[in-house]
Amino acid sequence: MKKRVEWIDIARGIGIIMAMLIHSCTSVIRNQDYGVNLFYAFTSTSSMPLMIFLSGCSVKLNSKRYMEMSLKDFAKKKLLSFMLPYFSYSAIVYIIFVITNFLPFTGPMMKNLGYGNISFLRFLIGLIIGNNHFSIHVWFLYVLFIYEMIAYLIFKYVKRDYVFIIISVAAYFIEINVDTSISMAWMSGLLYFMFFTLGIYMYRKRINKWVGIACFFLWMIAYGIYAFMGLNDFYRNYILALAIPLFAITSISWYGQMKKKKSPVQLRWLGRKSMSLYLFQQPFFGSALGTILYKVVGFPAWPSVIICIIASFVLPLVIRAILVRYRICRVLFNIR
Repeated sequence: MKKRVEWIDIARGIGIIMAMLIHSCTSVIRNQDYGVNLFYAFTSTSSMPLMIFLSGCSVKLNSKRYMEMSLKDFAKKKLLSFMLPYFSYSAIVYIIFVITNFLPFTGPMMKNLGYGNISFLRFLIGLIIGNNHFSIHVWFLYVLFIYEMIAYLIFKYVKRDYVFIIISVAAYFIEINVDTSISMAWMSGLLYFMFFTLGIYMYRKRINKWVGIACFFLWMIAYGIYAFMGLNDFYRNYILALAIPLFAITSISWYGQMKKKKSPVQLRWLGRKSMSLYLFQQPFFGSALGTILYKVVGFPAWPSVIICIIASFVLPLVIRAILVRYRICRVLFNIR
């Protein structure tokens, strides 16, 4: 049975909230509204590094149990946990978008909104390389599968944690020197492995109160500097690209590690439901809904974003509550 650590669930609850906020600020809106773009940049610079850091913590906490498993059993487990939802959800979304593109009353609108049909071959190639045209957000599952397979091999056969550091440095060097635009999965996967490594090393570290508070203010200051610079390419501002997520990870981890009575139970609950929220939100209740509200209906930017935020939390949980009743759905989408 996978160990549940409350501070990780709390921090993951914060991380999934930030991820939902990112997806609710769809590009059509943020490209036209500086305030929405500022809001988007604040959450996007920290949320995925935080979630990957927490995944590293969880993997290290379960490393002894993993080492008792054969490579075949471990690979099967992770294929079911990450790659089956990755493929099944992507396929469902693709079918829905193909049908809506085919229908005469929705087809023209879909093309106008940037959701025009793509060939099955292009869709399949995208899945293989981690670049899903309609469900870009599932790159996270693709990357976690690769990360956890690497972690298993290191724990089981190499048995030297410093290898994670070597891989992190190599991956970061490749990302900044090689064109990784082949897919979001490869670009982010190479860049973010350092945060997975950080989780491997920091999984049992308690964050001092004053360190946590200081890092929160440093997070705000670092982001303020980035915003003052005009929100230029984040990943090419190498110092800020490391400092902002590191300060965010430290301060949020400290908050999660505070006494239980000071931490809202709702955050722990959200952390435990994060998989379903992340999977079912996009593209329907974030990008697509925001694009329709703003571009088709003509809603102002912020009301469109707020409606997307509400829908992004409520509707995925409704979907989860329905699907959890059926074993096949629990398996396909890793619902627990």
